[in-house]
Amino acid sequence: MGIPTNRPPVNETRSTMDIMQLAAELCPGCGMSMADVPVEDEATYNEVLSWDESNPHPKPTWAEIVAQAAVTAQYVVDTEYQVARRAAYASIGDQQDMQYKDALNGTTTWVDHIAAVKAANPKEPT
Repeated sequence: MGIPTNRPPVNETRSTMDIMQLAAELCPGCGMSMADVPVEDEATYNEVLSWDESNPHPKPTWAEIVAQAAVTAQYVVDTEYQVARRAAYASIGDQQDMQYKDALNGTTTWVDHIAAVKAANPKEPT
């Protein structure tokens, strides 16, 4: 699931793109359009989000949007270590090369690399 990592906190003004993404998370494939204005409250949200009446689900309420924002924000926090680890790991080819050389030389280069990445980016308990 592609979750954006630069979401504002739940109680802040949201961009059109943010609101559209949150609505799409609640109703994948639903048709909608939205005026390009900042949204900070239910009244603005109801005015600017146009919901295609042929959608299989009703338009998400502002409370559902805010709740989804909290879920998404928590998901980002819970998976930050995974993103950091992915960036820090050597490529698969380089890791296979480390493993091959370790097998030939009796070294632990690959295990040391993996351990260093995990130590630098610990998995936080949830």
